[in-house]
Amino acid sequence: MKTTAILRNSFRQLPRLLALYLLAMLALMVLSGCRQKAQTATRISGTYQLVSVDGKSVPCEAKHGNALVVIHSGKFQLNPDGTCSSSMNFSANSRTNLNHVVNASYSVADTELTMKWEHAGMTKGQVVGNTFTMTNEGMVLSYQKQ
Repeated sequence: MKTTAILRNSFRQLPRLLALYLLAMLALMVLSGCRQKAQTATRISGTYQLVSVDGKSVPCEAKHGNALVVIHSGKFQLNPDGTCSSSMNFSANSRTNLNHVVNASYSVADTELTMKWEHAGMTKGQVVGNTFTMTNEGMVLSYQKQ
């Protein structure tokens, strides 16, 4: 009789144990995904130097909207905490030595980055090896990791 009661009690506990097991497995999968994203952000983080615009080596001329600009240099900083910044030194019209800095937060999936710029829109980019490339406002910007 005791064996039957023990078995009956065990079967009553089975759904609860199964639910706890499934919950533990789900938690492990979520934590594993978070760790992988953090490892990817750490791997790609660093300073990237602008090397070309629309396939032309920097410094170079480029069309930005209706204006012709001379791009002297640029830098892109990817931080492991999901933030990034872009700075570019350029000349436009008769104004020289202009510097434009913008900040963003980013998310990463595989090699693709999605950047959400402060006070602006979104841009997608890609990191392959030591090269970061993005298209922004019609210009293809290519950077090399320092």
